[in-house]
Amino acid sequence: RSRILQAQLLAEQEAAKKTEEIQNEMYMAKQRAAADAAQYAAEREAAGWALKLTPQFLEYTFLQAISNNTKMWWGERLPAMVTDQRLLGGLFDGLRAEKDKRGPAGQA
Repeated sequence: RSRILQAQLLAEQEAAKKTEEIQNEMYMAKQRAAADAAQYAAEREAAGWALKLTPQFLEYTFLQAISNNTKMWWGERLPAMVTDQRLLGGLFDGLRAEKDKRGPAGQA
């Protein structure tokens, strides 16, 4: 009788061990899948930003940030940031060229 109980107890322990191993494998597979998905998403986001970060986009976001500024300056002296050509990326040059094309008094 004792051998039967010992064999049954041993079989139960082995079954529990196999069940735990299967659960561990399932957990690891789920964790690997989540890590792979996060890595793929990060790679795709980085590739998207690489395509998006053009000089034109940076100038656009800079001009948006400047336009969202609620400060108004009056008088003869403007802060250097407002007229700094390095920050505006030659924006005034493009406007000046367009004005020169139209001729005096805005005629085409």
